[in-house]
Amino acid sequence: MANGDKKSTLATKWMQMRGYLLTALVTVLVMLSAQRLAHMNVQAFVKAFVRFIQEHYDQIEKLLTLMALALAWKQFADARAHKKELGSISKIQNESAGNIAMSVTNINQSVQLVKDHLDGIRANIQETQREVGILRSQAESLTDAVRRLPAFVRAFSRQTTAMHTRILPALDRIDHSADMLILRADIEELIRFLLSDIAHFAYVYDGRNDARYAANVMMFIPRCKTDLSNPFPKVDQAAIRTFIPEPFGLNYLKGILVLVEELSVVAQPEGAIRAVKDDNSARVIFGIPEAAREERRWKVFPGAPLAFVKWGEIFSQDGADLREAVQGHDDLTRLSECNQEAVNGEEFEIPREALKATVEFYQSSRHGEQVKSFLSFPLADNKFGMPFAVLNLHCDRKVFLGVEGRDPADRQQRQQIFAGMITPVVFQLADVVKRWWEISKDKYC
Repeated sequence: MANGDKKSTLATKWMQMRGYLLTALVTVLVMLSAQRLAHMNVQAFVKAFVRFIQEHYDQIEKLLTLMALALAWKQFADARAHKKELGSISKIQNESAGNIAMSVTNINQSVQLVKDHLDGIRANIQETQREVGILRSQAESLTDAVRRLPAFVRAFSRQTTAMHTRILPALDRIDHSADMLILRADIEELIRFLLSDIAHFAYVYDGRNDARYAANVMMFIPRCKTDLSNPFPKVDQAAIRTFIPEPFGLNYLKGILVLVEELSVVAQPEGAIRAVKDDNSARVIFGIPEAAREERRWKVFPGAPLAFVKWGEIFSQDGADLREAVQGHDDLTRLSECNQEAVNGEEFEIPREALKATVEFYQSSRHGEQVKSFLSFPLADNKFGMPFAVLNLHCDRKVFLGVEGRDPADRQQRQQIFAGMITPVVFQLADVVKRWWEISKDKYC
């Protein structure tokens, strides 16, 4: 039976039973009234009522049953309606919870977007501040250059004029038939004049009146391949082992760079009559291994060794620039860290014993006290372009050609500009040193 038919039948039964009940109630009321009116005794009334109940018992029983069923059905319907209402409320609650969760998610996303935007703004501000710092540094460098440039240009012009009118012509006038010692001494004097001029260029370019600049030359001595027991027979072995200690095998070296103390001077004021030897110079020696680099890491020291090796790699390339091989180092007290920290963008892996020995030398010697920063130039053969020596310029300040506290990139740029400006003089020096080496190398190798 359909749900609609069930409801219709129940409604009909309910109407019938309601009629029976009303009939019974009316009868009782009539009887009560009659008793009141006719003074019916109570006993007779009770008997009449009982008889009425007996006569209509079936109808009364059905009425009560239907009433119970109707009440149960009403409770069931109310329960279903309540359950439906609860379901709707639960659904609304779930939807509300979902909406709230979605709103919270959207709020969190909005907060994150705002945070990211603020981070972007902060990064832009920091980048702007960095760029402003670079511009300020460049402006200060430009101001310094403009301030120093007139003095440098004047000194450079006078010194190069003197080179071409006095020093180089004097080289041509040297009596090559004279005693070899006299000839060597004369050329050494000319080299010292050139070194003094170059050191003076650095002093003027620097601009610090109390800075001490000096210059020296290191010669490359190739390893003797015929004597494995003594690959450098004319160089003091104790001096070599000061910088290249045991157990490092000397036969693994391509050669060594040796500082020539006779070719070491201190910068003198402009117009000085003679060059002054650097009394603090020492016989410094650096090893040049056969394999100077392993992947990206150099096995030679920054400065003179690296300048020598790099020019050997690039001199034959088209458009080779001497400045690409020029190598320097600010704050030599940090030399011990070069295996951990890059120097001017170059990475190193120097043998630990050699690094330790060299650091100890610069910390304890008179020469080391005067060398806090330096710049090294390869000296190239004018016939073949190959490196055969190195020019070193060094300063008693931790920053070479600069002011402490400046950005390292700015200091390196200043050094590169200086290197480019004196490149012609460096090649002239190389020509004179080459002549000296031709008559002096038998003393060293």
